[in-house]
Amino acid sequence: MHLVVPGLKHIFLLAMLLTLSCTQQPDMAGTYTEKNGATSGMSSVIKLHPDQEGSWKTEIDTITFKWRTTNGEIHFQTRAMDTLAGELTDTGFTIRLPHNETLEFEKNSP
Repeated sequence: MHLVVPGLKHIFLLAMLLTLSCTQQPDMAGTYTEKNGATSGMSSVIKLHPDQEGSWKTEIDTITFKWRTTNGEIHFQTRAMDTLAGELTDTGFTIRLPHNETLEFEKNSP
């Protein structure tokens, strides 16, 4: 007796597409500078390392964090377990801060 499962080929193709879409991440590692940092008088630089570790340096402090991207967003988690989220853009990303402030960062080196 030969058992045929209808739609098995379609399920396999769907699984392959989902796997590919979930594993393809943009190449985000590099150094990012805040777009309006020069005009505001406060420089802010974020470094994202390929191992998903990173640092955010301002004139006041430097914090380290882990980062990841998913569904067009970037997420940062500090050692104190604070989290920030942002949106990926063509040239970098934006970060939404508390109190409705948004910072734009552009990649300036790999």
